Amino acid sequence: MPRPLKYLLYLVVLLIALVAAGAAALAVLFDPNDYKPQIAAQVKSASSLELRMPGSIGWKLFPRLSLSIGETELHTPKTYAGDTLFAKLEEFSLGVGWRSLLKGALRADQLSIDGLQLRMVTDKRGHSNWKDVEAAAPAQDEDDATSASDSELALELADLSLRNISVQMIDQQLGTTQAFELDQFLAQYVNLSGKSFPMQIDAVINDGQRSFAVDMQADALIDNANERYALQNMRGRFDKSQFDGQIKIGLGKQTTFNGDLNIDEINIDDYTSESEQAASANAESQSTASSEDISFDVLRSLNTRLKLKIGKLVASEAVFDDLTVDLAIANSILNLNNFRAGVFGGTIELLAKLDARGKQASLSVQPKMTQVEIAEVFENRDIAVNFSGKASINAALAMRGNSVDAWLASVSGNTEFLFDEGRYGDDNIQYRVCQAIALARAESLGAALDTGTAFDSVRTVIDWQNGVGRITQFTAGLDNLKLNGDGSISLQDQQFDLRVLANVTGDISGSYPACVINEKYRNIKWPLRCRGDANESNCGVDNSRLDKILAGLVKERAKQEVREKINEKIGGKIEEKLGKGVGEALKGLFK
Repeated sequence: MPRPLKYLLYLVVLLIALVAAGAAALAVLFDPNDYKPQIAAQVKSASSLELRMPGSIGWKLFPRLSLSIGETELHTPKTYAGDTLFAKLEEFSLGVGWRSLLKGALRADQLSIDGLQLRMVTDKRGHSNWKDVEAAAPAQDEDDATSASDSELALELADLSLRNISVQMIDQQLGTTQAFELDQFLAQYVNLSGKSFPMQIDAVINDGQRSFAVDMQADALIDNANERYALQNMRGRFDKSQFDGQIKIGLGKQTTFNGDLNIDEINIDDYTSESEQAASANAESQSTASSEDISFDVLRSLNTRLKLKIGKLVASEAVFDDLTVDLAIANSILNLNNFRAGVFGGTIELLAKLDARGKQASLSVQPKMTQVEIAEVFENRDIAVNFSGKASINAALAMRGNSVDAWLASVSGNTEFLFDEGRYGDDNIQYRVCQAIALARAESLGAALDTGTAFDSVRTVIDWQNGVGRITQFTAGLDNLKLNGDGSISLQDQQFDLRVLANVTGDISGSYPACVINEKYRNIKWPLRCRGDANESNCGVDNSRLDKILAGLVKERAKQEVREKINEKIGGKIEEKLGKGVGEALKGLFK
């Protein structure tokens, strides 16, 4: 249970205990104000807190028996952030059922709390006022705990009203101040025995920089004996977002959480500062590799099922439409059964399974991306990727280990990339082919007129084994060029090496006479090589392979010249003896 709620509940139970004591004393007709010193002493003994009650304690007999407590304060022994105040109450009123009181049980018809302030402070040394309260509380044996539990289960409220409740959290180490302000909380037929009851909440959350409202109606369920809690038939507003659904929580030996939520739209960027957004963007641009072990203890303790639908989600300036998530955690296994959204002009989908049962966790992922605009993905993220186009990806990957480094080093599986209408902005591939042709001619080409290469389509297939990918297929279609290649890519050092052969299918010379293709060079596969990492890459002529190709071309040309000479010599002699027609026919045999 969150600490602010825990301490609110603690104060409510404390006040109810005071009422119970007052109700019992009513039977002997005494004035409870006479016993303020004794009440303060009990509070001091139980919590180390000093109780100050400048307000009065009063009884009302009609229309119902009720007890009201005026201004009340609780103070810590030590000063925190310039004050000892821990909690302050303006007014407390409890209506008690006559019939239950005569039977010696507490059955409240109405509980009203107005103006409760809770002040939780952590100083610069890391000491907290609320930790002092916890440390001073006396130990409770099992019999006392069982008795207290039975007493809480017997609590029933026909009408509960909380108004003007505020929780202030001050952390001097972090230099932050946060506040939760409850305008009103209304509920009827409140019980702790697992029976559903209606509730309504209107609150404001302030993190020191922004304030936003929360309004909600729901059917609540509190089964304190079995530690089961639920909010059903929820409907409400969180700041600008409308939502509905249900949440169920279990806090027994294993934490269970089941949620089914629908949200119309939410902008995460509205709740993060510019510095936080910049830090997040910077983190995305850095390597995610880490040798530190990941703890899966939380995963092993959860039993969770979450279904989430968001009509529109904005995060880091990215807009996700029709986002759906179906997540299940049980028996140390996390299954992402569905993750799907429209984003950057296309769609993304992901299936994943994380198994943490063994000494080493295993992770399998199946990402799918369809027609996503790559330029929009990297826009405003400080990632030096000069590539655009519509990307589609299909992959099936598996990995093992307890750290990100271990996962990257063990990746196995396959990936297929497809790019349509793409552009590679770091280099001009046509110019690089022209360079190769100019080298073959021993001519000068000059500087490139422009940078960048436009692709009609690109297809890449990668087979992964232990973190190293073998590029088994690379094909690309350009104007007047066709590319084929292979290569390798390493996830750990983020290096890639791509070897490409370019076939000229048209005129790529442009303003470069040295690049004009004649029949002699038409069928040559011009070798290129592209190398780099996630931040920088470059392409150029693969000179080692070009030398071999040209050497082979020279040999083939020499053979051709020999054949031509033999053809002319033999053909000429035959013509002299058999006639010109026969000679022409025989020449073709030696071509």
